[in-house]
Amino acid sequence: FYPNELLSPSEVESRERTAGFTLCTIHLPGILEKQSFDGRKGPHFGTGTCVLDIRLPPESAELFFKTELIQCSSRVYIDGKAYGETIITDPSNPYCIPPNRPTYYPIGASRGSTRVILQISNYWDSFGTGMQTTPKLVTERVMERDQSFGIGYESFLVGVLFFVAIYHLMLFLIQRRDKAILIFALIALDVVFRQLSISEKFWLSELGLKHFQLLRIEHGSAYLACALF
Repeated sequence: FYPNELLSPSEVESRERTAGFTLCTIHLPGILEKQSFDGRKGPHFGTGTCVLDIRLPPESAELFFKTELIQCSSRVYIDGKAYGETIITDPSNPYCIPPNRPTYYPIGASRGSTRVILQISNYWDSFGTGMQTTPKLVTERVMERDQSFGIGYESFLVGVLFFVAIYHLMLFLIQRRDKAILIFALIALDVVFRQLSISEKFWLSELGLKHFQLLRIEHGSAYLACALF
């Protein structure tokens, strides 16, 4: 791990050839400021570059590098090829953060070794910079299974809760003017929005909502549910 530096794949290779090169290791999952790198505390706000060399059997199936919760703006390089949006490095413009959802980066069939470089940058989240879940290597079959399950789970719960909310809302308006029924309908509707803003975030991402809009829905729905309850 290179704290407080954003390095391209070629710059990483050049750094490794430098005399007196010191290797810093990173522990995942975890917040960087709680770790030490060559005697220095990890960054709370700032940048960093994580390098991961994966050694695999010479022959293996198509693989994908899966990331979930990365507590910052990030960009991934697989064997020198960049994926994702340009990383945000301007402290005066911290809100252009890509949506934080499970992402799969193609590695392809194994050639014996693969290098993954993860650039990170955080100027917005006061919790700190870091990866809250450990990245995984998955096959295409596992990727499709996880995505299908996530979207299906999200859609099923959203559909059920939406009909529950509508039923109780109509029950309140047409038959019984009971405030408890109205509040229950609002809670169910609120949980619909919370479910849409977590997990795969499939439906809201399809609408093109940005990361901070998703965060407002996720956190706001949690607070609203507590207030309604």
